[in-house]
Amino acid sequence: MQATPYKKNINSMILKRGLKKKYISEQLGIRPETLKKNINSMILKRGLKKKYISEQLGIRPETLSRKLKAPESFNAIEMSKLSELLKIGIQELDFGVYFYTKT
Repeated sequence: MQATPYKKNINSMILKRGLKKKYISEQLGIRPETLKKNINSMILKRGLKKKYISEQLGIRPETLSRKLKAPESFNAIEMSKLSELLKIGIQELDFGVYFYTKT
């Protein structure tokens, strides 16, 4: 199933066009840190090993690698565990899916 253009995540669109997140955030009128964070970069930033992450998620390291390339393939439980491991809100991570909350 091929992703339609409107479903592409914002980070890949920014990178493809060579734009800076700071510029995008200014155009949208939001702070740069409110743009969703790439999961792989957050793992590196926290200094965690991917092998450790995969063990905590109960998946093989090869599976984690595949899922990091297509983050929409994480299931809800894995998303929750990953956000806990990275100590960041699930809504702030770029899983390539939209979360709806009641207001």
